[in-house]
Amino acid sequence: MRYLTIIFLFCCIQSNAQITGNPYVKDSSAIKLDTKAVNTMIGKWKLVRTEDHFQNEERVSDRGMIVDFEEDGAMISSWCVDCHQEILGQWQVLNEQTIKFDNNRAEATKFLAGEWAVYKLTEQEMILAKVLTSSGNWKKFQYYSRDIGNLPVTEVDPNCINCLGDSWCFGDRPEEAKRQYLLLNDLLRSDENQHQHSAEIQERYDWLLNHAPCINTSLYINAVKYYEGLLQREKNEQVAKSYREKIKQIKEQQLLYFTN
Repeated sequence: MRYLTIIFLFCCIQSNAQITGNPYVKDSSAIKLDTKAVNTMIGKWKLVRTEDHFQNEERVSDRGMIVDFEEDGAMISSWCVDCHQEILGQWQVLNEQTIKFDNNRAEATKFLAGEWAVYKLTEQEMILAKVLTSSGNWKKFQYYSRDIGNLPVTEVDPNCINCLGDSWCFGDRPEEAKRQYLLLNDLLRSDENQHQHSAEIQERYDWLLNHAPCINTSLYINAVKYYEGLLQREKNEQVAKSYREKIKQIKEQQLLYFTN
């Protein structure tokens, strides 16, 4: 009876454990990671999007990050062809089904970290998956493409990439641009405390105007309104002069990126 109890407990643990990281449960959709598969993975890929499926819910995020899986196990990232590259972390093959990503930039790219199975791998396309429940009702996916884009043609183009269909362009650091834009709008909506956040609001406007100047015309329209409001309330002539210069600069930059 004692041994039957142990066997029963072992089976319960196995059936309720996560598939990823569980050596006793294999993912039937995963591709075997032989030498040919690993060699195909090596090189540059564009992470096009990630998907999170949980029960009947689905969350899809457009990405655009270029990830270079190097032979020595390093992961190098950039946001456009010939852009500044950063060491993202390390990758390694744990077993015939599992790849592990150790991510050094956990906050900005935490969606990459962990252990993944390869669901599809060709010369042009790769799909990675992570099954988080034994029932399979919670899965995460990463979709990669070998089409990583072309070199920027002009100095303006690097700031006008990673665009969505509704003409929102997030530049060469789209994840950070989206984060900055959301934080900016949260600060602007807190009207009663807006004056307390003036320095932070201006800092976020500066970041977006420098790193994602092609994001959308609304960035410029709202920035001009914000600085005009500061100008109307300002009593110090020197500070007021700096606001007038800032408004002029914003309008000139708007004409550079948005001629209509």
